[in-house]
Amino acid sequence: VPAIGPMKKAQLAAAAGSPAKEQTNFDEVQTLDEYAVRAMEEEFELADKQGQLHNFLVPILLLVGFTVYFDIDVWKGLLATLVITLPYYAVQRLMPLSEMMDQMIDGFKSMLPAIGTVIAAFVFKDVCDQLLLPQYIIDSLSPFMTPKLLPAVVFVAMAILAFATGSSWGIFAVTIPIVMPLAQSVGADIPLVIGALLSASSFGSQACFYSDSTVLAAQGSGCNLV
Repeated sequence: VPAIGPMKKAQLAAAAGSPAKEQTNFDEVQTLDEYAVRAMEEEFELADKQGQLHNFLVPILLLVGFTVYFDIDVWKGLLATLVITLPYYAVQRLMPLSEMMDQMIDGFKSMLPAIGTVIAAFVFKDVCDQLLLPQYIIDSLSPFMTPKLLPAVVFVAMAILAFATGSSWGIFAVTIPIVMPLAQSVGADIPLVIGALLSASSFGSQACFYSDSTVLAAQGSGCNLV
């Protein structure tokens, strides 16, 4: 894509060795970048040199293992992981118990905005389920469905529905008992319809700014939720 307008002037000026005329924004960005780099360097300099990779991996593996063991109950998995992780860190003398408690509280605080958003999304999904929104949309589209158009119609409708409700597996679970008999009755390609359902659910969940997966990914990576 060729440079046009102010970008073209800035690139020509840079190629000629002279700075661009309107430099305020560039200076601000450069200052912010330098500040971020310095802050990161200071953080690494102040970091504990005794830290080991297993102190990071073991709690994660324990969390996954306990969560699976308790039938995908993350709350029970988290509690069981903390019960083992605290003595595990204490034996290594990584930090005193009071500091571990402070770190746990700080972690809980950082997740409160994400938890609040996810709770609101679940409430919104329950409202949509109570209103029978998925069934209404499917019933409205049923007269227009043909074997060839069904996968495309299913994808578009379910993507919009998943985006509106912020739910991926919820939409998939609600709609598959309705869509699959419809697909069989009209003679549509069953694997293609299932793929359309899965793709639409994933698209709606990832594109929706208040879905649980998007919110938790943003919170975990330090992005601003707003």
